[in-house]
Amino acid sequence: MPFAGTFSDIYELGIKAACQEAGADCERVDEQQFDEGVLERIYNQIAKADIIIAELTGRNANVFYELGYAHALQRRPILIAQQAEEIPFDVKHYPIITYGGNIAQLKRQLKERVIRAVEKHRWKPDLCIEGVGLEDSPEFEFRVSHGMVEFHIDYHPSEQNYHDLSSLGVDLITSDILINENGRSVPMRKPDNRVSHSLRPQEGIDSQNLPGLHKSWLVRLRIKEGFARQVKPVEEFIVKVGAARITWDIRFFARLMIVE
Repeated sequence: MPFAGTFSDIYELGIKAACQEAGADCERVDEQQFDEGVLERIYNQIAKADIIIAELTGRNANVFYELGYAHALQRRPILIAQQAEEIPFDVKHYPIITYGGNIAQLKRQLKERVIRAVEKHRWKPDLCIEGVGLEDSPEFEFRVSHGMVEFHIDYHPSEQNYHDLSSLGVDLITSDILINENGRSVPMRKPDNRVSHSLRPQEGIDSQNLPGLHKSWLVRLRIKEGFARQVKPVEEFIVKVGAARITWDIRFFARLMIVE
């Protein structure tokens, strides 16, 4: 949202108050202390935030640029605007809170949306690679064999933490372009010059034979020549899972070291 004084009450009494009552911390970049440039900080925070709220009132160009960046990262911010007429055609099909300048109404509707988002982000699936859980940010080392790297992501939920996962995707943030074996890696250059690859692992053929509620997905990568010799080949490892028409972005900061 713009940092102009006309938005101060909307932010403090509407947005921030709603988030706090919903159990979420809420910050704008102008409230933070940081050493990098403002734009770099904004990009960094969009990528790492669990919940993003975009105020579209006034059609501020910077807001829409940042909204487009969030969408490019496959994030879905909560959208708010005072009037429906201010919403451009390209985003009208998304759920949008319109509050007509009524801050109490904004706070009430936004609080409900944030509560649902907080509950969603509190759940993390019991995922592991090579038997090691991802929740503790482990490091994995894989060797390239004939230009390929393969590993399985396994889902071993307890009955209390079970969701019937219908889809699983992986985003790898790397310092250079990584090529997926079947061409389904979609590289996107980020503002910090790193590259994001969206992968769709194959659910293991033997998943039906795994005991209980377990599932397994195969990640198969064709490594670009010379890629494995970099110091930190894979800098971020993000798993996205879906169940019953709900999608979670699960941010596991595991490191995958690929060596030759």
